[in-house]
Amino acid sequence: MQTAWPRDLLALSRSQALALQTALNAHGFDSGAPDGTIGPATQRGVRHYQRSLGLAADGYATGKLLQRLQQPGAAAH
Repeated sequence: MQTAWPRDLLALSRSQALALQTALNAHGFDSGAPDGTIGPATQRGVRHYQRSLGLAADGYATGKLLQRLQQPGAAAH
């Protein structure tokens, strides 16, 4: 099966990745030491956050997920 890559899913910039890691850690979703690189620890933190929201836990860090984390009271834990 082939399909076009979803154009609305852009990779996070280094500064966005750093902000995501910082926000995950602040809300208790361990993503390791913030370094701006999406690696296994960040993906694990993203999966835990996604599960806490009842979302599909694919570990994919998106801008939408970052925005959600940055909203007051957004982290369900």
